[in-house]
Amino acid sequence: MTSNRMKLNTGKNQFTCLGTSHQLTKVDASIFVVNGVAVDLLHSVTCLGVSIDQELTFADHIRSLASSHVAASFGLGSYVQTDEL
Repeated sequence: MTSNRMKLNTGKNQFTCLGTSHQLTKVDASIFVVNGVAVDLLHSVTCLGVSIDQELTFADHIRSLASSHVAASFGLGSYVQTDEL
């Protein structure tokens, strides 16, 4: 990264290990060091708005989408007349 004069923003770095639950028990990667700064292992990371968990189940992402859609549907209730339903 020094060749293009860009700096790594260590405060925004996240990492996770991907695999089955059996494979993940074999990995000891609780701390990863980048440019002398420790980056913690997370169960779920977000990349381009998609939550990716260690086993690629997307459970966190689906839960987040479902809760935002439920909240949005409650907000629409004030705009819909009950006699129109």
